[in-house]
Amino acid sequence: LRSIAASTATSNLFSNIAFSTYLVYVVRDLDLDVATIGVVLGIGNLGAIVGAFTATRLGRRFGVGPVIVGAMFLTGPAALMVPLASKAWAIPMLLMAQALIGFAGVVYNINQVSLRQAITPDRMQGRMNATMRFIVWGTVPIGATIGGVIATSAGVTQALWVGSILGCTAALPVLLGPV
Repeated sequence: LRSIAASTATSNLFSNIAFSTYLVYVVRDLDLDVATIGVVLGIGNLGAIVGAFTATRLGRRFGVGPVIVGAMFLTGPAALMVPLASKAWAIPMLLMAQALIGFAGVVYNINQVSLRQAITPDRMQGRMNATMRFIVWGTVPIGATIGGVIATSAGVTQALWVGSILGCTAALPVLLGPV
């Protein structure tokens, strides 16, 4: 449980550093209009739907632990595609990033929540879930605030880079832990 909490909290912290400025970046730096952004997010999120339909099968085939680790490993490099996007390649890069992040996030969450519930005694489920939610969701406003500070002081692209690069470390707790 500790390694899952650490991994998810780390991912939420750094992804919110990066993506608190996502919309500013795609409008100002990549010159995308509102309709294009909506289409990119909508189509890109099909990855999350694919993840929902395949998460259980992936866990059965490869094992829940390896799928948790693999899904978390996928999110970091996928997030790097956003600050790497140029105006010429913005739409395909953002679509791929969104699809991979959505896919990996859903696969990770379905498998890690299932594992948490399976290994926690019934009488402890409420406390475990409340504690996990406090830890992993508590990092979201912290990350968003840090992202805003970085974007204001160093630039929007720099905030994306910092969050995306550091987000690549989120897989380490589940890789090195007993998951």
